[in-house]
Amino acid sequence: VNYTLNHVWAFDVDGFVGRRMARYAVLVAVNYGITIAIVTGLTGLGVYYLLAKAVSVAVAAAVNFTGYRLWVFR
Repeated sequence: VNYTLNHVWAFDVDGFVGRRMARYAVLVAVNYGITIAIVTGLTGLGVYYLLAKAVSVAVAAAVNFTGYRLWVFR
């Protein structure tokens, strides 16, 4: 659902979706890695886990939008 909404509504692109879908999957994996790294790192430093998660969400959102705009849906 997220891919379809981004493809059709947010970035309004046409054409072959195979390459975009593969890039999207890579970006999802990167997002997961970023989230795990930030939450693990910050909680290891003593930051409350919900605050660490909030920070990771903000960072991941910026990375995702940039990745979508410049790489996935270009």
